[in-house]
Amino acid sequence: MRAKKKTSNRQRKAPSDNGLSNRRSDGKFAPGNKAGKTWSKGKSGNPQGRPPNIRTLSEELRARLQEQYPGRDESTYAQMVAHKLIDLAVAGEMPAIRECFDRTEGRPTQGFTFALDEKVRAILQQGIERLQKTGFTEEEAREYLESFIPELHDKWIN
Repeated sequence: MRAKKKTSNRQRKAPSDNGLSNRRSDGKFAPGNKAGKTWSKGKSGNPQGRPPNIRTLSEELRARLQEQYPGRDESTYAQMVAHKLIDLAVAGEMPAIRECFDRTEGRPTQGFTFALDEKVRAILQQGIERLQKTGFTEEEAREYLESFIPELHDKWIN
């Protein structure tokens, strides 16, 4: 027979407030706490913003790729990276092969299927019927709905 797990009657020890008396015994901020509110409403936490002369990472990378590669007067960093990428692709490295094709041919479009379940079909049918009551033909109603949801083309109710 298993012994029951003993439960302790001890209360959970309150976290140390390190001299801060703005917390309740459970560790949450007490009502009226001002320590957690460092900015007044409508003011930015970074009032001066980013300095105007700081370049983004993309800008820094583009600038560095255009620099001359040390020891190769005829090559830039960009050319050296391209050569290395192609060497890796020729060696059979799939990520490098994929990157070469993505950069030259463009990434393949990500297709998806738009399957209409019965509930969606019923909603669309109601929409068509309501539009027909306002003077639309069935074809006009479908075209109107397609203008909002282009994926509906050729997926209509049979």
